[in-house]
Amino acid sequence: MSDDASVCPLLNPPQVPDMNSVQLCNTLQAVVQLGLADRLPEPVLVTYYDTAAAKASAFSPRDIVTFLTALVALQGPRSSAPPQRELLDVLCFRACELMAAGAFSNDPRDIPTLLTSCVKLGYGNPLLGDAAAKAAAEAIEGWGPQVGVVTESVEGSLDILHNYTARCHPV
Repeated sequence: MSDDASVCPLLNPPQVPDMNSVQLCNTLQAVVQLGLADRLPEPVLVTYYDTAAAKASAFSPRDIVTFLTALVALQGPRSSAPPQRELLDVLCFRACELMAAGAFSNDPRDIPTLLTSCVKLGYGNPLLGDAAAKAAAEAIEGWGPQVGVVTESVEGSLDILHNYTARCHPV
């Protein structure tokens, strides 16, 4: 009988360290979409984490959102390796840099999705919350007719993030 990796190369791609940010995110998202998340071996998942951390400076807003959304989907009762705080710190500090540069203004779903993913991963970072609030406030006019729904989503995500951060890091 063959093992999972020989049946589906996505479960053990030897090229993970050579992938760029888009390939990392999309391949991990494909594993989730194909329902293979619970079969991803821990060493392969750790290789994704390590490669993403090393290449975080090349991540775009969409890459960060896609990667974190995939991480949320990978977590569950059979999760082999939850992401370490260091990985989440690196990706979220990159998100803060991109927000400060106005790069999160293109898609009104990115900020709420980013914050919601962080909350679901149990990650609280007040710097991210501040950067997200500022970026959303600056970008909201350009978001057009979706602005009402997006505003509610951003505000809800910020409330959740704020409450989580306050519990984890009391002042």
